[in-house]
Amino acid sequence: MREIVGGVDPHIRDNIPNFVYQPGIGGTVPFEERKCAWCQEEFTNGDRLSSVPSCGHVFHSDCIGEYMLRRNTCPFCRQPIALSSGPRLNL
Repeated sequence: MREIVGGVDPHIRDNIPNFVYQPGIGGTVPFEERKCAWCQEEFTNGDRLSSVPSCGHVFHSDCIGEYMLRRNTCPFCRQPIALSSGPRLNL
């Protein structure tokens, strides 16, 4: 899949996994990320986060939600955004 201006399919966009960041309450951030890969702000308690299954990068849900309206690839690694995970790039 190549990058397409126009965004991610609505079904994919609506089903990206999300969770609330709660450090110290047994909650962990996948792949040990501690800041949004898009805005680069540190995650704080109560932030709603989303993880892109195809690459594992974690973003504030609002950051990746807005981005997915315009593009169909991860803004960090450019891997296509999909619900199933493919080979993971270790950057």
